[in-house]
Amino acid sequence: MKKMEKYIVRNWIWLVTGLILTRKAVEFAYAERGCVAFGGEWLVLPVMMMLVHIVRDVRSSLFATFGEEVDAGDRRTSRHHRRMAK
Repeated sequence: MKKMEKYIVRNWIWLVTGLILTRKAVEFAYAERGCVAFGGEWLVLPVMMMLVHIVRDVRSSLFATFGEEVDAGDRRTSRHHRRMAK
């Protein structure tokens, strides 16, 4: 798969959510202004994708630093991050 296709497959839920929220923000902003003008409402999707990227980086950094202590509860995971039996 190409790089962009992998990105879309990996982040499809965030992309769809961001598009829906962008649409709602644009509709609200246009109704509030009473005219078509461009503003920050168009930044909902890029900011959302940036936050997803930052959260994933922080999570992986914490996991690399603290190991299994960061993992929730008693769940043990294999190196492929699948749950294992105790």
